[in-house]
Amino acid sequence: MEEEKINKIFKSNNKKLIIVLITTILCLGLIVFASQKLDEEKNVEYEDYSKIIGTEKDVEKIPVKLDIVDYMVFAEKEDTTDKFYFVLDDQYNIFVAKLSKKTIDEIDSKLFSEDSKAITYTIKGYTFLTPSEVTPIAVDSLNEMFKDSENYQEITTLEYMSKMGTHYLDETQTPNSDMYGLLMGIGIFGVILSFILFIVFIIYRLSEKKIINKYGKDELVEELKDVNTIAYEKQNLYLTRNYVIGTNGKIVVVPYSDIAYTYPLYRRNNGILVGIFLVIKNKFGKMYNIGGSLRNAEENIRNSISVISEKNPETLIGFTAENNKQYKELVKENKNTNKLT
Repeated sequence: MEEEKINKIFKSNNKKLIIVLITTILCLGLIVFASQKLDEEKNVEYEDYSKIIGTEKDVEKIPVKLDIVDYMVFAEKEDTTDKFYFVLDDQYNIFVAKLSKKTIDEIDSKLFSEDSKAITYTIKGYTFLTPSEVTPIAVDSLNEMFKDSENYQEITTLEYMSKMGTHYLDETQTPNSDMYGLLMGIGIFGVILSFILFIVFIIYRLSEKKIINKYGKDELVEELKDVNTIAYEKQNLYLTRNYVIGTNGKIVVVPYSDIAYTYPLYRRNNGILVGIFLVIKNKFGKMYNIGGSLRNAEENIRNSISVISEKNPETLIGFTAENNKQYKELVKENKNTNKLT
């Protein structure tokens, strides 16, 4: 092999590390950007919700606030975190709001732990169009609540909408919270993925260093330089005098004398062939997947198996039930021998 190609095999692949670091920085930037935008939507000037009902400002996505003295839940399952509530201001006007459990806990703590009717709690949020499935539930709930009141007449959906409006106060989201939340989720996922890739990169580097130290870089270089070395560069597979060397992802070095079992592995995705690998198992049960391409892969992998068989005639060739059985017995025998020694 040419010396330049050999140097590439042992050269640290810092490009992958740089890509991981750049991805991490970009994802962190995305998280910061989304977080700032969410804060901007929450740190705005809020209008009094009670004063815009029935006016031209009674539209969607307006930042509003409301001082309330009580609340009643409706229109959500009991196990949901965010629920629709009837909320009452100090004039006992009824409004519809969607509140989180955290807010309800804060309301309970403030309104019902003080012995004073003057205590109020301010909720803040944005106006959103009331979901079509919520309005009839609100109507039914109001009629049920006041059915025993003197001179009360049941209201219809149209009457409800004319008095209560078509919007509700939502303190659980902002106009763009879904989009910014998605961006933040993508950023967090990217950071986690980058961290995992960084750990994998470090593990690979340590593994390569251990292998190179074990066999000696000079010896491996001399093996690769030998004119008889067979190089299948598309598979990152090299057959030297004494070793099978794979460099697909990380450096793998397996002496022919350690190989006990080998066969080709055809990997498919949804029935489509995506790669052919050379599977090598040593006599102590360790398995290596080398190669992993399609271009001339089948021919090159089978030629590699022939070379392994010539170098070590005791190697089990081909994936069969009999070979699997023999290999398991061989591994068990070698492990028991190691325990005795």
